[in-house]
Amino acid sequence: MLSSIPGVDPARRRRLVEVLDIDETWRMHLVSDGQRRRVQIACGLLRPADVLLLDEVTVDLDILVREDLMTFLKAESEERRCTVVYITHIFDGLEAWPTHVAWMADGRIESLQPAADIPELRTGHLMEAVERFLLRHHKRGGGARRAETADKPFAYAVNNGYGAGRMNTTLA
Repeated sequence: MLSSIPGVDPARRRRLVEVLDIDETWRMHLVSDGQRRRVQIACGLLRPADVLLLDEVTVDLDILVREDLMTFLKAESEERRCTVVYITHIFDGLEAWPTHVAWMADGRIESLQPAADIPELRTGHLMEAVERFLLRHHKRGGGARRAETADKPFAYAVNNGYGAGRMNTTLA
């Protein structure tokens, strides 16, 4: 399937096959959802782009392939000056990845700042930055997912990506 796409640099194709751990003998009707997703991602990345808009692109990927893909995307940004907009609500493993972070709520960008200005990224505590953002956002009156509690100003649910291999919610 990957070989049938015309006008693709063979070296780039080989690199994506390696990064996404694709077996070129796979047949799409016989593979798992994760394997199918890897081929879909490869097809989308075969031709270099100036801007990549990726919305939850790592869904269905195992953690090793996810890490390899994120390394590839960072290299695309640094080597080719490609702009990568990565949209996610799963933050684990992304602490060292972004150059900028945009916080969105209710369909609006609430904050856009360089990653260097978010100390929690440098210390590996990104969820603390999320909490700080939610506190600030809550004080402005936003947030349908927040609830008042007796001992805290609000409670919120975040998907932290942990829990027996599932995407469980943690109530904070």
